[in-house]
Amino acid sequence: MELIGPVALVASLVTYVAIGFYGSAQNHRSSFFHIAGVRKGVIALVVANVTLGTGLAYLLTAGSMNGLLVLSIAFGVFTGYWLLSIFLASLPDSLTGAGGNLLMCFRNAIESQRPASKTHGRSVFDAAILIPLVAAFIMFFAYEIFVSSKIIAAVAFPESGAYTTQLVAVLIFVAALAYCLVGGMAAVYTTAIIQLIGILLFLGLITYASVATITASQFPIAQQFLYRGDKQALINCLTGFTDAVATQFYSLINAFGASHLRATKQKARLMRINGAILAAIFSLIILIGTSTPHEIAADIGAYVSRISSSLSSIPFGSAVLITLLVFGMVSVVISTADTLIVALTYFIYENVGRREGAETSQDISSIRKLMATLFLISFFALLALFSLQPNIFYLLLSIASGPVVMAPLMVALGAISRTPGALGSVSDPWLAAFGGLFVIASTASFTSLALAPSLVPYASLFHLSLSTVLALALYLFVRTRRVGGGSDGRTL
Repeated sequence: MELIGPVALVASLVTYVAIGFYGSAQNHRSSFFHIAGVRKGVIALVVANVTLGTGLAYLLTAGSMNGLLVLSIAFGVFTGYWLLSIFLASLPDSLTGAGGNLLMCFRNAIESQRPASKTHGRSVFDAAILIPLVAAFIMFFAYEIFVSSKIIAAVAFPESGAYTTQLVAVLIFVAALAYCLVGGMAAVYTTAIIQLIGILLFLGLITYASVATITASQFPIAQQFLYRGDKQALINCLTGFTDAVATQFYSLINAFGASHLRATKQKARLMRINGAILAAIFSLIILIGTSTPHEIAADIGAYVSRISSSLSSIPFGSAVLITLLVFGMVSVVISTADTLIVALTYFIYENVGRREGAETSQDISSIRKLMATLFLISFFALLALFSLQPNIFYLLLSIASGPVVMAPLMVALGAISRTPGALGSVSDPWLAAFGGLFVIASTASFTSLALAPSLVPYASLFHLSLSTVLALALYLFVRTRRVGGGSDGRTL
């Protein structure tokens, strides 16, 4: 029985590498980054957003800490995607008609609509907006591997220590990197079909095992575990809700997923479907967490180890169930790792490098070098997390506190774009202000994480409020300039 977990882990990773290589060989299209169709987009986005770190561990911990109020986070995900679909549908064809991702569309419109006398080459959009978002998502990537390796190691190597967890993290890194380097998004989508099956198996098994464990009274359910109405729980849930809504507007995964489609209605439909599916899945995880005492759910590795033990106690078929559990967990984490690293590479290559159109063989070589570099940077971020071992709930809020300030900017730019030529009035100082706020918010939240983690939600809400005020000021400034005779596109 001791070998079941390690063998299942290695077999799962080898399976995904093989499937990814097969998908690469079957890809006769020129694009390294793109797939076509709403159905493919839904599958790719769902499997990328159902995660062990930002999904299972975060929501289980949040549910055990704050009770049923955490369902507001699932509602926030649904609300965020619904609002995003409305937002995308409202954008003018003049902005999105040329194709590309939304960040590229905004940047190109800002630069092209500025008057010649105010244009000095590139704007600071990439440096102030895109690069900080990429840096934040590198931390998200490291966070996901950090938490997932703990969970998988607890099942695959239940008697081992910290080095085993780090070994699992390295194996996941190498497996995802291998087929992403070879096949890009074609390989990612080919594996996504199997990943979806693995995710459904995982959710079914963990739900069954959790209910069985709770029924057996190993996790005593009490009123205080289901509902918490204290001040800290309320602020935690409010922050979780606002972050869940805002995340959809700055998410590079969402922007990357939408870039596969040209029609605005298709993009909006993709977001609505994805939001509904994810909200349902997250609600299920939260309900499990609310019935679990925090001292148990806080150590996600120990929690999953208990789940694994309950499956192992089944007289017949326990080996098969443990194998399926490990396969399901690997499916969850690698589905996020592969999509995220391809998306980050895409934004650096096409947005910062300004390389549009079909890739040549020389371009593919450059893309692979860039992808390997991003993996290496993520690995160093992962080592830092293993060294610090922070609380996973507050850690995720800290990572999100920086990029969340970009959400109001996206909304403001969308509103401004509805007036022809108005984006030309968005000058570099405005963009730099949001980049500076990102740095301030991230610094404040990580300082709070180190000194007083309970202050992280307050810092996040405060900086989101500042960003909202700044975005409103930007919108009013542009509108005043246009109405007040500045329709020539004069900038600040």
